[in-house]
Amino acid sequence: MKTLITVLFMFYSFCVFSQAFTTQSEWEAYFISATDKLDPIEGIWKITSTMKIYNDNNQLIYTKNDTQIRTKVVYKLNNKFISHTIVGNDSYVVMFSNTATSNHYLVNIYNKNAFSTAKTTATMTDSGLLEFSYEKPDDLMKYGSGGHHIIGTIITFEHQWVKIYPNLQKKHP
Repeated sequence: MKTLITVLFMFYSFCVFSQAFTTQSEWEAYFISATDKLDPIEGIWKITSTMKIYNDNNQLIYTKNDTQIRTKVVYKLNNKFISHTIVGNDSYVVMFSNTATSNHYLVNIYNKNAFSTAKTTATMTDSGLLEFSYEKPDDLMKYGSGGHHIIGTIITFEHQWVKIYPNLQKKHP
């Protein structure tokens, strides 16, 4: 009986700690409980992105700005920082890694549908603005266009993430 209770407890712990929270309020409660251990990048973010398309002569032919279309949370898992969407819809996961310079991160943007990864760097300001941009990889261009991608076309994404929780100013008056 004691063994069965131990196994059930281990299974319950695995289930609880292997899943991300699903609501913003659950994440806020987690961040309150872990305030002293958080990295500056950990928290809840509002995402704004701008897509720019250039033709084969590097002329800008299209721009689309999506203001605060998603809410993502960034949390530490082992030695990486993983993003998880809590409001909005997307098909990519963004992972951050520390660099030797504070508030600078290596970024991997993984598209779950195309199994494609883009890499870049991000910079975070003291006021909680995280910025990075990247060029859409060729394999993702082919996937998104049904294999009919126009050679020489370049699509870039510029991201601005604004930290909404926990507030950096409260931690550093």
